[in-house]
Amino acid sequence: MRNAVSHISKLLLIFLLSSFLLSGCSVGSDAPSDIGPINPAPIIISEIMNWKGGTGYTDISELNYIVCPDEELKEIAETLQKDIFVITGTNLQIIYTQQKSSDHAIILQIQDKNLLPEEYVLDIGLDILISGADTNAIFWGTRTLLQLILQDTSLPRGLIEDFPTYKVRGLGIDVARKPVSIDTLKEIIILMSWYKMNDLHLHLNDNAIMAYVSDSAINAYSAFRLESQIKNNDGVSITSEDYHYTLEEFAELLAFAKVYHVNIIPEFDTPAHSLAFIKVFPELTTSMDSSAEHFDLTNPAALDFAKNLWDEYATTLFADSDVLHIGLDESFTDSTLYYQYADALSRYLIQQGKTVRAWGSLSQLTSDIPLDTRNIQLNIWKTTWANPEDMINSGFHIINTQSHHLYIIPGGGYDYLDNEYLYDVFEPNVFDTEELYGQIVDTIVIDPTDDHLLGAAMFIWNDFACDAIDLDINEYDIYHRILFSIPYFAQKVWGTECKYSYAEFADNISLITNIPGASYLLPNSNPQKNVLTPPYSVSFDVNLESLEEITLFENKAPYGTHSVAIKQDEQGFYLSCSTEYRE
Repeated sequence: MRNAVSHISKLLLIFLLSSFLLSGCSVGSDAPSDIGPINPAPIIISEIMNWKGGTGYTDISELNYIVCPDEELKEIAETLQKDIFVITGTNLQIIYTQQKSSDHAIILQIQDKNLLPEEYVLDIGLDILISGADTNAIFWGTRTLLQLILQDTSLPRGLIEDFPTYKVRGLGIDVARKPVSIDTLKEIIILMSWYKMNDLHLHLNDNAIMAYVSDSAINAYSAFRLESQIKNNDGVSITSEDYHYTLEEFAELLAFAKVYHVNIIPEFDTPAHSLAFIKVFPELTTSMDSSAEHFDLTNPAALDFAKNLWDEYATTLFADSDVLHIGLDESFTDSTLYYQYADALSRYLIQQGKTVRAWGSLSQLTSDIPLDTRNIQLNIWKTTWANPEDMINSGFHIINTQSHHLYIIPGGGYDYLDNEYLYDVFEPNVFDTEELYGQIVDTIVIDPTDDHLLGAAMFIWNDFACDAIDLDINEYDIYHRILFSIPYFAQKVWGTECKYSYAEFADNISLITNIPGASYLLPNSNPQKNVLTPPYSVSFDVNLESLEEITLFENKAPYGTHSVAIKQDEQGFYLSCSTEYRE
């Protein structure tokens, strides 16, 4: 009998120990009291690197504070506080202290324990601890926490360890051929940060594609979107008249992006695509025909102009910008002149402490002139223009921006990205080699751990938004194309394993699309749909008895006007809808 009791006691002891271990005592900031099954990995986009499941759940309603021990985390704490309130209606107080609170809290903590850059640890127990080696890491940890809260305010206990494979997770937008307002750029920044993308490249000057220009080349549409003091002798500024960003507005945008840990990369594209500058200073080119968009690189004034342009901003508006993009795209000129120009302009900015980024053209144009490759990053958009292996071997850092996978041209041949291909096939370290006319021949695979491979960027080009091929593309059209593909792209450029099928991943996206602070996203909006609804609705009745022309509704947009009017022509009355600056 005594042996039977002893055996039962041993079984009971083993059961209690097993229950204690399975309760998650080693996972979470405190040992949870719940006993139950180990929590499976949660759905997060981009998918997380590692998950150690605990047991039980912590409800947001059980938390009392956000603990912020470091001044450098203050802005992150305030953003997290605001976003939690938007999702849940709960307003957590921020406590600025070095001491761990005994109350249940969200704790932010810089913690350097051999963590990688941008690596964060999210430990969900009775407390929720977000730690990381830097502020970027902590911020990405808050985005993961918010995605969990959006799905369910009762959070699964466990430990997330997460970090990106690639440093540059980018989006580029051509705001020159088609203006994009500051408000919409802010919406895009919120969207990017939600999926942990960190690099917004703004292409600030360009012109209509010359092959489609209906008038003489010098009269083609062109724009430089930034306020400038550079004027010709007649007092004409290089700044676009239809819409531009004031210095104050752009400074505000830079500050806004910093809050969301997105770097803005400004691009002034020379010596080609430069019609906006040549119209004001025609002496910069040799021709007013189809070559009117190209600087004459035999003229020293071309380099002087480019230096003066960057001088206006490099140490003022862009003082805190580490990377500046100097263009160098599609220049059809003498290779030696091109290299001399590229070398002089890049070194000029490098000497001011900047890293220079440019479009990869150095396989198409070759020269013995040495460039400062250590401080130059290249967007590889076509392997016939720049071979990625050759560029890395020369010392450049590269970004995969291949046109046939990552270009969006609204209304054009690349109208939307192929999300299924993007998710199932595309990899940032794989480059398709091409023949001259785009036929894919082979692939070049770069080691994803090679420090010279920075990452990848998807890019929107507004070729069909100006001049003779203007298809009335508006800001919502552009935003929807970004929304449609950015979760898939973000997943691949974060670099974690794709554990779900394409269809399952699409379903997962729908769980987290109600992004806090994103005004353009309606409740339960689905990025798979081909229509993005702006946040307004209108209904009205009209009496036409004695009407000649009347404006029914009008709203001033950042550029142009949104309006609905009834007008009359020789055929009778018609309804006129104007968006931005087009009827």
